Amino acid sequence: MQARKMRILRRKYGISLRELAEVCNCSQQWVSAVELSTNPLTPAMAAKVRGGFEKLVEQHQKQLLQLSQDYERHKDTLLNPVEEIGYEL
Repeated sequence: MQARKMRILRRKYGISLRELAEVCNCSQQWVSAVELSTNPLTPAMAAKVRGGFEKLVEQHQKQLLQLSQDYERHKDTLLNPVEEIGYEL
């Protein structure tokens, strides 16, 4: 079975159909159909997918930056026990 590269990329990085569909502002079925080449690809569809991936990259960059900053602040105390409920980093 052939699939578009976007499917391989999405799966490699653990991006769900739902997550990609949300940033593309479309249904999971639509994303799946595009990935599996079941519908002819239009320029508008391609732009929607590219825009979705660009949004995901931006979102994930922000999350990784936050993770990096949190880790740097807490790396020396990372293994200290804390109350899970009510504790904020």
